[in-house]
Amino acid sequence: MSLLKNSCLAIFTLVLIISCGSSNDTGSKRTSVISTNNINTTFNSEYKRHVKEYYGQIESKEYQVIRKKIEQELPYQISPQNAVLIHFRQQANNCISMYENGSNYLKSLKFNLKMSSKVSKGQGLSDFFVFTKDAYLLDQINMKKNFIMDSGFFSNNIFTEREMCSAFIIIKPDGKFLKYYGEDYYTKIKDF
Repeated sequence: MSLLKNSCLAIFTLVLIISCGSSNDTGSKRTSVISTNNINTTFNSEYKRHVKEYYGQIESKEYQVIRKKIEQELPYQISPQNAVLIHFRQQANNCISMYENGSNYLKSLKFNLKMSSKVSKGQGLSDFFVFTKDAYLLDQINMKKNFIMDSGFFSNNIFTEREMCSAFIIIKPDGKFLKYYGEDYYTKIKDF
């Protein structure tokens, strides 16, 4: 049963990445190909070993301080009624969307933008995409309004693990949070 579940998840992930769309309005017209010899681009045991999720509750006083600091770093004023969804992209050893020498990375990002927008509208979320200075294909991404270059705050304080190229955190107004390291975030957010 576990083998069947893992196989289905691997097939779903591969189909999701392949079907991310055909146009690329998140990047320039240059070809998005880089060497991925040292990147694990396969949904295998190595990749699964680094997928992690953390749930918790931030106390009220801490929540106010953290939210204020996040607003300073973004820099956007977030409605007190909205949850905050921060997608994080960094260079890492595990990155399925970088398969085929990175040719599908920008398509994957476009798909993530589309899904995040859809989920955010339906659930009262303010969503942002934060990139480290060494994130893959950063030179080919047209920075949008909700794209933020990390000053080091997010990588040093919130997304401190370096094994996955993609992660997210969602923090609700009551202080409940979910932090996830991995590339399949849609089902996690939807269920949170």
